This record gives sequence, structure tokens and C-alpha cells, in this order.
Amino acid sequence: MGAIAAFRAAFPKTKENVQLLLKTIHADSQPKYFNAIREAIGDDDRIVLIDCPVSRAEICWLIQNSDAYLSLHRSEGFGRPIAEAMLLGTPVIGTGWSGCADFLNEDTGFPIAYTLRPLEPGEYPFAAGEWAEPDIGHAADVMRRIYAQGGADQRITSQARETVTRLFSRQSICTKLVERLRTIGEFVTSDENLDRLGLAAEKHDRRHGASSIVLPVADNPQLMLSDSRTVVLTFK
Repeated sequence: MGAIAAFRAAFPKTKENVQLLLKTIHADSQPKYFNAIREAIGDDDRIVLIDCPVSRAEICWLIQNSDAYLSLHRSEGFGRPIAEAMLLGTPVIGTGWSGCADFLNEDTGFPIAYTLRPLEPGEYPFAAGEWAEPDIGHAADVMRRIYAQGGADQRITSQARETVTRLFSRQSICTKLVERLRTIGEFVTSDENLDRLGLAAEKHDRRHGASSIVLPVADNPQLMLSDSRTVVLTFK
């Protein structure tokens, strides 16, 4: 709804050579909200609503061939679509809040101002805390500016692609995983922690140069990290 409001504020109906594409899926499972979106669109044929499965290639094509990717979210997890748009060279206009704030900034895109508010009961399953209400006027201003300039500054899209590649490449993520697993291993196998968990034999093995130890997960609920009955820690 925020995207529709910002688009309308940026481009009154007299402006014809602009388009807002909204992609949804399984709208039949939430008819109340889908009907609200359709009502908000009304007779504005510049706003196109697609509610059906599309292939991965089609989604990437749509993002890459858009003048901007708009995400006026109230909250976000990692922000995968935002990161993908950056990787594809499409400028991102998005709420400067939640997970994407780790990589969406004024050097890599167009973060939109927001106001935090408490999450109301029943607004979102199992949710608590705060939501961000994006500033619709700010988003409209950014959209108008990009349109008037004939597109976003190439320095921003280039920096966005470089940032996403550097932070989230396979090599970068693997390196972070190895570092995190090493930290966990050092904590779990410390003398103090093995004593606390009652793993005297494993402590003996570790202190006498074992290259790895097997922790009996099933006997230690504090180590129950998966469905496996044991965790093998290898030292290098």
C-alpha cells in the first residue's frame, strides 16, 4: 500500500509514461488484503498487478529491466530481493530499517526515512517489537528525482553491486561460517564448559591432543542443535 501511495504522490494521473509493477502470489489465501490492494489501485492502469508464480529467470529479468526496485517495508529479514536488485544493477529505493540497513545506505541506494511504532497485537504472526512506517513523501521525492534525472547515478549502482558482492559472495559467507564455527567450537570444548556439561572423558581427550571429540548431544539438551545424536568437533 505504501508503494501505491508513494507512486501516486510522485506521479499524478496526468503523468502517463510511468508504471508501477506489483508482484504478489497466492492472493486467494488473503482475499481481504488483496482486495484492499485492488481497491487502492482503482482505475489507474499505470499500476500493474501480477499474482501468479513466475520463474526465477522471469523475476530476475523484471528486476534488471526496471528503473528502480521499490521496497517500502515496515520490517525485513535479510532483505534478499533488495540485495539481488543491487547485484543486478537496479537502484533500490527502500525503507532504511531492519536487515537491509546493513548494506542499503546513501552510497549504495536510496534509504527512505521512517518512524518507528509499536507492533499492534495480531498485525503479524508471532511478531513483537517495533515496525517502521516509511515516509511516503520522502519516497515520492526520490522517485521523482530519479525519473527527472533519467535514472540513478551509476556510481550508486556500481557501489551497490560491489558491496553486495563483497559482503555476500560464496567465499565471504564461507569464511564467516568457518570463523563462527571455530568460535563455537572453542567455547563448547573449553575446560569450563565441558565440566559444566559433565563431559569429563571428552575433556580428557581434548587435553591430551585429540584431533577431534564427539559430544553426545542426546545426553546434553544444552547442545541439542539439530536432529543428530552427536556433534563431532575437529581441531586444526
